Amino acid sequence: MKRKLFTLKGDSNYLSALIVLSILMTFCVCYLYAFMQTVQLNDIYRVHRKYLLSMERTGYLTDEMRINLLNDLDSHGLTNISLSGTSYTPVGYGNPVFLCIEGDIRLGGLDITEHGGVFFNEEVRHVSIKNKKGTALY
Repeated sequence: MKRKLFTLKGDSNYLSALIVLSILMTFCVCYLYAFMQTVQLNDIYRVHRKYLLSMERTGYLTDEMRINLLNDLDSHGLTNISLSGTSYTPVGYGNPVFLCIEGDIRLGGLDITEHGGVFFNEEVRHVSIKNKKGTALY
């Protein structure tokens, strides 16, 4: 009695499982890249909030805080940093303090070609955090 080494049904099940797994892996990789971009941008917003709260406690952006802010933003990948709307001298209790940050960040991403191919690319996105203010509480 001869047994067939491969059956048509078994091969088609194996092939369909490979196709489904490759599609799922593609979706997972795309999701992870989108998640990493979100985390990287969220870190910059978190740094902004941290220094705005510090400005509320001191009433202005001190030279030491400004240097630390620029170093923190640089460590998170922000380049061409511009600080505007900031208060460099004490503003007094109850007055608003502003911290506006602009810069460019390099984000990795995935592109899908018209033929269904996926390739990695890197784009530069402009980040602008404006219209955020706090109240001096010192």
